[in-house]
Amino acid sequence: MAALMAGYSEKVLRNICNPATGIATKQKYLPSLFELKQALDEEARPLLDNEARQKRIAEQMRDRKEREEMVKGEKIKYPTLESMRATYPDFMKRELGIIPRDDDPEKEPVFLKPEDLMKKYNVTQKELDAIPDAPDTWKKLG
Repeated sequence: MAALMAGYSEKVLRNICNPATGIATKQKYLPSLFELKQALDEEARPLLDNEARQKRIAEQMRDRKEREEMVKGEKIKYPTLESMRATYPDFMKRELGIIPRDDDPEKEPVFLKPEDLMKKYNVTQKELDAIPDAPDTWKKLG
């Protein structure tokens, strides 16, 4: 038992050996080595989890500090859809099917009719009309 218990911290051993709350309150007879190891592992688990959590927090704080030093007080600017359209117009047109992709140069641009769009994406006319910046040609005049 001593060899088994030597691998655990003093706090775990104090909790296991405590006559009021330790393993003696949970066992009727002297525990086997297997039962003692289970109890020690169960007692050590929250401490090990807490150590791992504290380590992750320290790493996150270090990473945050490094990022803040890189930025040096400047606010990080994330790209907007408009800036992406302006910066990568050909990519956006390829993704929308307006111009052919590089991997298929013979393919003609595909312009789907509203009915085809509704069928392809399983949406209603109301949902299609709710798309922001939708071309007016998609909307039915009623």
